[in-house]
Amino acid sequence: MKRINVFLNRTLPYAVMPMLLLALFCSLPVYAQQDCDIKTGKRQNEWLVKVDLDSSIMLKDSLSIFLQTFKFNNYRDKGITKARADLQLSKGNKCGEIRVAIHGVNGKQEETTTISFWEEYKFELKSFDYNSVIILVSKKTH
Repeated sequence: MKRINVFLNRTLPYAVMPMLLLALFCSLPVYAQQDCDIKTGKRQNEWLVKVDLDSSIMLKDSLSIFLQTFKFNNYRDKGITKARADLQLSKGNKCGEIRVAIHGVNGKQEETTTISFWEEYKFELKSFDYNSVIILVSKKTH
């Protein structure tokens, strides 16, 4: 009995830290989805996602989206508005970068969007403000 107590006293402090790290690692996807703005789109496998600058969100299927840079230009003399977002993406052990953009002419309803693809996903910039973007994310169905 004494040997067991000595063994536990020596090894227990070293076993607690890996267990805490394991618990934290397993709970990361839950925390990553808190306080983010994700809405289901009009179709199945489609989401409207709001991402803030220098922040990331994670979809339920483990796709992580990080808004790396956002640029907005309004050329008043030409009446042209341009916005672009550079996104870093990851899912599992795959990583990638894409750019989505929107171009418009002041006073006209029509806009031109740059759609980007990564793995089985399609990304389209829908709206933006000072430091965040709203992106339509669609997943291909087979």
